[in-house]
Amino acid sequence: MQSTFCPSLCSAGKTLPHRSRVAATLEGMIKDSSGAAMSGSKARVRNTLTSQSRTVTTNVEGFFRAEHLAVGTYEIEVEQA
Repeated sequence: MQSTFCPSLCSAGKTLPHRSRVAATLEGMIKDSSGAAMSGSKARVRNTLTSQSRTVTTNVEGFFRAEHLAVGTYEIEVEQA
């Protein structure tokens, strides 16, 4: 089944006393070819440089959010529920 992915990448920096840390958040909506939300689907977010990955589950609206990611380029694979 073909799915549509609508990503939104947000980067946020936190400044801590004596050091700083930068992290990213990747969020989006997963929809099928008819535009219906793919709720309960698994979205695997993988850093293309380090191959580290995290899997998150979409909510009833097809929305997912992966937080506290290292800044970089990511590949996303979706597995239908």
